[in-house]
Amino acid sequence: DAAIAACTRLIESGGVPNEKLATLHFNRGLVFELTGDDDAAIGDYSKAVGYNPSFRDALVFRGNVLGRRSKVREALADFDSADALRREGAGTEYDRADVYRLTGN
Repeated sequence: DAAIAACTRLIESGGVPNEKLATLHFNRGLVFELTGDDDAAIGDYSKAVGYNPSFRDALVFRGNVLGRRSKVREALADFDSADALRREGAGTEYDRADVYRLTGN
């Protein structure tokens, strides 16, 4: 609760640049996800992407939550966007497989 409240205060302060707002929304989304509030997590991950369309982690995390909610198309679209931003390292193959597993495919 304290982390959510702190992020919310900073977000609502009006004095935070967009780059930092993206990070604040992402961090608050993480806490919402950890506490089981998937709707709020999706909302904050979406806001993070809105402030920074290149925020790869926000796309991947939102895709994972969407996948758990059986929103396969939306999840895969997020993974596609995240992979397009990838310069090196792991892609979203594991995340995609997990979405298919969760939906019985």
